[in-house]
Amino acid sequence: MKTPATPSLPLSILGTLAALAAPASADIVWTGAVSSDIFDEANWDLSNSTVTVIDPNVGIDDHVVIANAPAEVWIPDVSGQQRFQIGDGFTVTIDNSHVRGLGNDGLGGQPGASPGPLVTLKNGASFEAFFIVNGTHMVFEPGTHGVFNGGFVPINISTVDLAPSTYLHFTDETPTAYITEHLSKTTVQGVPAVVGGNINVIGDGGAGCFVTVIAPIGTNVCGPATTNSSFQSASISASGSDLVALDNLILKADGCPPNELGYFLCGQASGYLPGVGGSQGALCILGRIGRFAALVQSTGPNGELGLWVDNTALPVWPRHAVSPGETWVFQAWFADGASSNFTDALVVQFQ
Repeated sequence: MKTPATPSLPLSILGTLAALAAPASADIVWTGAVSSDIFDEANWDLSNSTVTVIDPNVGIDDHVVIANAPAEVWIPDVSGQQRFQIGDGFTVTIDNSHVRGLGNDGLGGQPGASPGPLVTLKNGASFEAFFIVNGTHMVFEPGTHGVFNGGFVPINISTVDLAPSTYLHFTDETPTAYITEHLSKTTVQGVPAVVGGNINVIGDGGAGCFVTVIAPIGTNVCGPATTNSSFQSASISASGSDLVALDNLILKADGCPPNELGYFLCGQASGYLPGVGGSQGALCILGRIGRFAALVQSTGPNGELGLWVDNTALPVWPRHAVSPGETWVFQAWFADGASSNFTDALVVQFQ
């Protein structure tokens, strides 16, 4: 007995059915036509998308592009704790633009999402918010950075991937809190993050910390063996980037005595002046010297200091904005019992 043949459908009908079953996705594109409010539909080009509503905690089932925005894009401070919510499996591209949360809100996928949205920052972009949540995977390409203001698991059921010349700033997470809560959620170009291996985690002088990819910058001079006596290993290093336009050079001083006060210095000439101000060590900066005095901090239990360098306003008089090709010298001073001391110095040529 023959099996009845299955009737075939014209290709045009099959194509129509396929389109109905799996509608093609397009992009919604930021224009900023009327304001900086990310939840205002008038600020988006929705003409190629089926998306019509952009509201807090309402999923956007399409790809999102924020590129070359002339002003900051704001996640406004709305009632409660809300998020710019992206549908499961869709993408957000933040390209040469700056997205900033104004309150305790953030960005994320829909609850229970797997794998959740992919968010990529590129070409100097930045992202600042209280949190990311619900399966979000945020990728920082070289020259980008993120700021997380939340103090309770700001990377929540989510992950981040860093690259050289990137950094994260947690304004309310100590180094210990970051390591405990977020180290396992961090990779460096796909490789698990290891403190002291491919990332540094340092305090920011307040309640937070910086996470930077280890990429040695600058040349150490006036070595620690000649600059101090009781803490021979006290030394300064930098990570991030020495590119002027990126403005993300992070200084670190370690090997200092624990729980003492300290700060960083800068100038444009290196030298060797032992015993300055009664110090046990040597001042390794000559000429005009700037002191980051507003950022006096404690070395903490690990004997470390950390500083993000605002290269638009180095503390020499008058305030100085770094230009490409300039060479600057950085050093850290710290109290050392009844006396004081210096690290070695770091010479950085900005590009």
